[in-house]
Amino acid sequence: MLFCEKCNRLSNNSICAICGKKGLREVREDDFCYFLTLPAFKTSIFEANLKEKNIPVATFGQGYDFATKKSAEYNFFIPYKFFDRAKDLYNLLFE
Repeated sequence: MLFCEKCNRLSNNSICAICGKKGLREVREDDFCYFLTLPAFKTSIFEANLKEKNIPVATFGQGYDFATKKSAEYNFFIPYKFFDRAKDLYNLLFE
């Protein structure tokens, strides 16, 4: 699996499909990689459960919800070594 240091995305190709950066490197276990985007109402649930399972997480808001005056969605970034555990937790909570 390859990693784009510019946008923190994983890729199977040597060129990032998101930003077009060339020459991607092999992902490292501690690289914070884009995991998913969730609507605001699911963010706190998923983030709390990740932290409860000792899975490091960074969230960044995007968009704006005028009703709540907060971000409408949040991008989740998780170290690559925790991806499988995070996927299992997400499936348990939301699938």
